Amino acid sequence: MKEKVTLEFLPDAASAATVAAQRALPLETGGFLLGYYSARSIVVAELVHVPDSGATRVSYERSNELAAVELSERRRANQLLGYVGEWHSHPADRGPSWIDRRSIRRLAESSAMPIALVVLAVPTPDQATVYSEVHTVGTGNRVWTSMMKTIHGRRRSGRRYR
Repeated sequence: MKEKVTLEFLPDAASAATVAAQRALPLETGGFLLGYYSARSIVVAELVHVPDSGATRVSYERSNELAAVELSERRRANQLLGYVGEWHSHPADRGPSWIDRRSIRRLAESSAMPIALVVLAVPTPDQATVYSEVHTVGTGNRVWTSMMKTIHGRRRSGRRYR
């Protein structure tokens, strides 16, 4: 699949995650994206928080066990929603690191569906920037990446092969 896949957020999808990121300052936190796929987009219904007791200012590792429990509970409540990607926060105004991109690319390479990455950059409790990427495996197993940055309601986007 080489078509551009967009990422859409339902109203208030990121609200709880933004609060969790602000409360975690100066550490990172994160979780997974709950949503569904439509024709050419990933629709995110919720950024589910999965705490990491070992998080630092520069790292967050999501527990697969805790995430599985959270995903199972949410799927019981709404079977139309499922796993569509990962999110975590950065306690500085910076987007995804090369480690973030490598990790999500590996997930995309092993998935039949596009996978989204969202980084909430929260340098202070009253500021937040959303960096998002959609990774899709295309022809010849190349990963197609659509990127977007949202600052105070304005969007910038771009695409590239990796």
